[in-house]
Amino acid sequence: MDNNSQAVQGEIIDLKGKRILVVDDVVTNREILYLLLETSGATIDQAADGEEAVRMFSRNKYDLVFMDLHMPVMNGYNATKNIRSLPLLWAISTPIISVSAESSVELHAKCRAVGINDHISKPVATKDLYEKIAKWMPNASGLGKAV
Repeated sequence: MDNNSQAVQGEIIDLKGKRILVVDDVVTNREILYLLLETSGATIDQAADGEEAVRMFSRNKYDLVFMDLHMPVMNGYNATKNIRSLPLLWAISTPIISVSAESSVELHAKCRAVGINDHISKPVATKDLYEKIAKWMPNASGLGKAV
């Protein structure tokens, strides 16, 4: 059984030493992702809009970004384009996963066009979140049973 299929409720993922950026204009949405990730051991930073996310990404090396698409100031599409154009070695390779209640073929195509690697639907389920992390962070410590 691979890491992707092991992600089931009741398990935790070990991300000690990893840094994740959660970007969403709605505080509750950021907090939900934070709560789902807090037992992983990762450092979790939060940004309230795309402009703040670009600023934070330019100052910190992230292993993964969860990006809301529809935000004021700067949306997730433009934030991703700006992140991908930063003169940083990891700006192109850091996985960015869109987080939105919207899901369509058109959305996925638009996301890919700006450099978003994958999508997770709101409301975010723990199992789906862990599967995306296992897919895009293969060097993470993997999944283990919750204690």
